[in-house]
Amino acid sequence: MPFDPCDPAHDPCLHNATCLTRSDGTAACRCRPGFQGTRCEIDTDECISGPCQNQGHCLDRVNSYSCDCEPGFSGRHCEEDINECTSRPCQNGGICQDLVNRFHCNCPPGYFGTLCDLDINECEVSPCLHEAVCINKPGGFKCVCRP
Repeated sequence: MPFDPCDPAHDPCLHNATCLTRSDGTAACRCRPGFQGTRCEIDTDECISGPCQNQGHCLDRVNSYSCDCEPGFSGRHCEEDINECTSRPCQNGGICQDLVNRFHCNCPPGYFGTLCDLDINECEVSPCLHEAVCINKPGGFKCVCRP
């Protein structure tokens, strides 16, 4: 009985590769996706091409990869900047500006704070003339003249 290089007792192929007998009687391995090498002994590094964007960390897997995204990014390749303004965090008419992994509120006159949630007390600087009484109001003030 002739020697079969692909007999299970002698099969040189690894990782469930298909063993093929060449015309010269030697074995050749047809690798499954994700492996390479003469005996399919090398796990192909799918991260070598740098598929992850925005400083995402590539995790090599068998015949695939995944990206571990930096805060503020999402998507298969970390290509999507998460819009932190989607939740509408700015109050009192503040305009939200989306930044990387954070946001900034541009507050309208009369308000301040990270979320434009704090009212400026305009009466602290005594803006009223002729001894009028200053009444602080949300986003502004009112002067009440004395009788």
